[in-house]
Amino acid sequence: MPEDWFELLNSKVFFWLDPRRLNRQRLACGASPQVALVVNASRLLMKYSGLATVTPINTGNALRFAAPRNLTTFVPYQRWLIDGWAYEDIPGARPRPGSHRPAELTISEAVPDILYYVMAAVPLNPGEVLDQERLGPFIADRNSSHWTR
Repeated sequence: MPEDWFELLNSKVFFWLDPRRLNRQRLACGASPQVALVVNASRLLMKYSGLATVTPINTGNALRFAAPRNLTTFVPYQRWLIDGWAYEDIPGARPRPGSHRPAELTISEAVPDILYYVMAAVPLNPGEVLDQERLGPFIADRNSSHWTR
């Protein structure tokens, strides 16, 4: 039921792992200014890895070209580190390759101490994107990211 899916989504805190995906979502949200929080994911996961999942898709986008999804789309982070997307079990879908990078990081329930993990708050006007220049020193070399298994 869609209501069950919405309830599941609302029980999680979502983090984009790729600025390009964040920018696509921002542009889809209309003309309101927003603030992007740059979070130290490694530090966040030191405390919240037991509550963390990763997803291969934007789980909230179910309107246009919706990818198949179910509860196993939320792969426990610790399990993903061991065997990638093997946990994900979508009937009729081909298994995702191990090289497929996560689209989202989620933490169940809440992150009440989020300010401890925020490295920067970047105000963005309507139509403005979060780019490498704005991220500058906050983002490590993408090729050395721990998001690559």
